[in-house]
Amino acid sequence: MKILSIEIGVDVTHVLEMDYRVKNPKVYRSFSFQTPVGVIGEAGVRKSEEFRTALHKLLDANKIKTRKTLFVVNSGKIASREVLIPMIKRKPYQGFLKYKFSRFLPGRFIPVPAGIPE
Repeated sequence: MKILSIEIGVDVTHVLEMDYRVKNPKVYRSFSFQTPVGVIGEAGVRKSEEFRTALHKLLDANKIKTRKTLFVVNSGKIASREVLIPMIKRKPYQGFLKYKFSRFLPGRFIPVPAGIPE
């Protein structure tokens, strides 16, 4: 299955048409373009007609018709961290998450109960 991967950075946006969920993914087409000023802000990605127009023109120019798309936002203003959590029983899970995430995220963190293993 082909997928369109769009990585929106503060300065540059990278676009790849590639295989998805395969052992050795193949890149079919790719291009990059300057991300318009103001697209990445404090709250994440903002609507931008300039960005939309540039992306559509380059998709047409590169003859990319893939519909399934994966967006990645690359910004220093968005917190991202991978944390390994060991298997623990259900009861102490909530307290463990509060402790673990309070070390990485400023302010008050309230974990969402969905996805807690039985």
